[in-house]
Amino acid sequence: MDIRPNRLRWLVLLAAVVVPVAASSSAAGPAAISGTIVFSSDRGADGSRELQAVDAAGRHRTRLTAHSPQGAFAAWSPDGRRIAFTSIESVSSDEFNSNGIWTMNADGTGARPVLERRGSIYGVWSPGGKRLAAIVGNELWVVRSDGRQAHRLSPKSIAVDSGVAWSPDGRRLAVTECRGGRLGCGISVVRATGGRWARISRRPTPKEIDDEMDEVFEPAWSPDGTRIVFIRGLFDEGTTVPIVVAKSDGKGEHRVAYGDEPRWSPDGTKLAYVAAFGFTGSRGIRVVRADGTGQQSLGNVAGFELAPTWSRDGTTVLFATTRTPQFVFTNDRSRLRFFSSSLRSRAPHRLGRDDVRKLRGVVGDDRWSPRDGTFLTTGQVGALLRVEAVSVSGRRRPLLAPARDSAPRWSPDGSRLAFVRRDVGGTGLFVLGANRRAVRVAKDALDPAWAPDGRTLSFQRGDAIYLIDAQGGTARELVRGSGAAWSPNGTTILFGRGQAIWSIRTDGSAMSQVTDVFPFDPDCENGLPAANAPAWSRDGSRIAFFVTDSPTCGDLSLYVTKTDGSSPVVIDAGIDDDQGRTAPSWSPDGSRILLDYLGRVLLVAADGSVRKLIAVGETPSWSPDGSKIVFARHRGRGRTQAEVWVMNADGSGKLRVVTGALNLEPTWRPTAH
Repeated sequence: MDIRPNRLRWLVLLAAVVVPVAASSSAAGPAAISGTIVFSSDRGADGSRELQAVDAAGRHRTRLTAHSPQGAFAAWSPDGRRIAFTSIESVSSDEFNSNGIWTMNADGTGARPVLERRGSIYGVWSPGGKRLAAIVGNELWVVRSDGRQAHRLSPKSIAVDSGVAWSPDGRRLAVTECRGGRLGCGISVVRATGGRWARISRRPTPKEIDDEMDEVFEPAWSPDGTRIVFIRGLFDEGTTVPIVVAKSDGKGEHRVAYGDEPRWSPDGTKLAYVAAFGFTGSRGIRVVRADGTGQQSLGNVAGFELAPTWSRDGTTVLFATTRTPQFVFTNDRSRLRFFSSSLRSRAPHRLGRDDVRKLRGVVGDDRWSPRDGTFLTTGQVGALLRVEAVSVSGRRRPLLAPARDSAPRWSPDGSRLAFVRRDVGGTGLFVLGANRRAVRVAKDALDPAWAPDGRTLSFQRGDAIYLIDAQGGTARELVRGSGAAWSPNGTTILFGRGQAIWSIRTDGSAMSQVTDVFPFDPDCENGLPAANAPAWSRDGSRIAFFVTDSPTCGDLSLYVTKTDGSSPVVIDAGIDDDQGRTAPSWSPDGSRILLDYLGRVLLVAADGSVRKLIAVGETPSWSPDGSKIVFARHRGRGRTQAEVWVMNADGSGKLRVVTGALNLEPTWRPTAH
C-alpha cells in the first residue's frame, strides 16, 4: 500500500474535480448534486487519521493527506533488513486496540499491511524471514511475509496467549496456550503447517490454577532445537517467578533460576536473564548454565535492566536500561542506555558507537538488530505510539510518523484547507494549499476559522482566542474566550465568555458584551449558565448561539438575536444533557439553522416557528447554495464507523456517499474558487 497522496490527483482536485478512486452509494438520492466534500477519515482504523475528498454524488474519492500508522511491538527480521510491527488503532490509559500486522524497511519506508485482522499482536518472524506467526485475539495465525496464504493454526478449543517462538529449522512453533477445565495453561509445540498440539510443559496443579499461577510466558528454543526455556507463574509485585527448561518433547522439565527474559547463548549451554524481584524490585543481569548450575551476576547499573542478548562469540552479554520500569512503551522519561558485560570481567561497560563491531556483532532477536545492534522500542508521545530505532549510543530515530488530521475548514475561496493535526510533535494548525504541501502555521491550536478575506486564521489555545497570518508567523492573543466567529465583513469576532456572548474588533479594540448575563436557574443545584458557540447569519444582521443552563442541568437552548443582542428569540431545541456538538449553522438565505445533538440533525426556522428532525447523524454542513446538506452518521458496535451522507435541505433524498472507515466532520467546498 502506497501511503503517499498522488500529486496529480491533488492538483486536479483543487482545480475542478477529484480523480476517481472508489464509489459507494445507496439507492436513489437527490438529483443534480455537484461540488466537493472534504472530511476526516481513519482510512481503515490504523491509528492515523487523514483528510479525504469526495464529489457530492459519491462517485470519486481521493486522499489529501496521508500518514504512516501508529505502531508497537516491533520485531527485526532475521537478516535485519525488515521490521514487523503491530498497527495500533487507538490507545487509552489502560489498553490499546490493534488492527493488523504490518512490515516496513529498516529505515521506516515501505510500510504495508501483511495481516489485516483486528486484535493482531506480536508478529514473529520465521528463521528464514519468509513467514510471520501472529496472535489474533486468542488465535494463532501464520502468514507469508508478503501477506499471502494467511491461515489460522489454532483450533477453537485452544486459546493462545502472549508467547510464540519458531524452532530454529522453521518447522515447528512453541506457543503459550490455555485450555478449559483442569488442563490450565502451558506450552505446546505444533507444526508450522498445522496438526496436533503437543503440550510439553507439566500439567499445573489444581492450586496453581485456582491461584492463577498456571500461566506460562516467553518460550524460546535452544539453538539446536532440542530444548525450550519459558517462565512459569504470574509475575506480580513482590514475587519472583521460575525460569524453566524442558526438552522439546516435554521431558526433563526443571527450574534453572528465578527471573525474566531468558536468552540462550549461541552454543546453547547458558542462559542470560534479568534477575527481577517483582515489577519494581531489585534487578540485574545474570547468567546460568542450562542445567541450573554455575549462576553468576554480571553486575548492576543504575536503572532497570531489560532485553539481554549475546555477542556472537558468546563471551559477552549486552542489555538495555531505563530510568523507570518499562514493560511495553517508552517515553522521554524512560531514556534507554545500553551496556555490555563480559563473562570474564562481570563489570558492566557503557556501549559506544563502535563496540558492537568490536564484539563482531550480536545475536539478533526481535529487539536487537543482527546487523549493527540497533534496538527497537515503542515510543509513546501523548496519545500516539510510534516504532523507534535506538542506536547503542542512545540516539533515538522514529521509524513511523503517525498523525491525526481533523477539523477541516475551507478558505472562503475554496483554494486552501486549514485543519488541526495531532502528531508526536503535539497539536498544530496546518494549511494545505494547491502545491499539496501541508504547512504548520501555529502550535497548540484548535478550532480554526478563516477570516472572510482568507488572509487570517483564528484558533483556540487554552482559554484564549488567537489570530495568525494564514501563511504563518507570530500568533497574537486576541481575547480570553472561546468559539470565535468572524463577522461577514471581517472586522469583528464574536465569542463566548462565561454567561454572555461578547464581541471584539480584530485589532483588539472595542470589546463589548453583546447579550445580557443569563440568570442562574434555581432548579440547578450548582454551577452557572454558559453562553457559547456563536454564529453569524450570512448577511451579518443576526447571530445564533447556545445557552447551557448549568453544568449540573446541562440543558441547551438556541437563541437568535440581532447583532446588538436585542430582539431575542428563544428556540427550545429539545437538547438535553449538554450534547450539542457544533455551532449553529445558518442557511445561506438566513431563514433556517442546522443543529446536531445526540446523533440527530435538527432543522429549525430562524424565527422559531418550525423545528424538524431531518436525519440521524451529526456535524451537518450546508452546500454553498443551501439546497443540500452533508452529514456524518455513526454505525456499528460502539459507534466505531461513520458514513458520509448527502440529502436535500428538507431531509429527503438521502444519498450515502462514503462508507467503510470512521469518516467525520464533512464540509462542503465553497463555490467561489
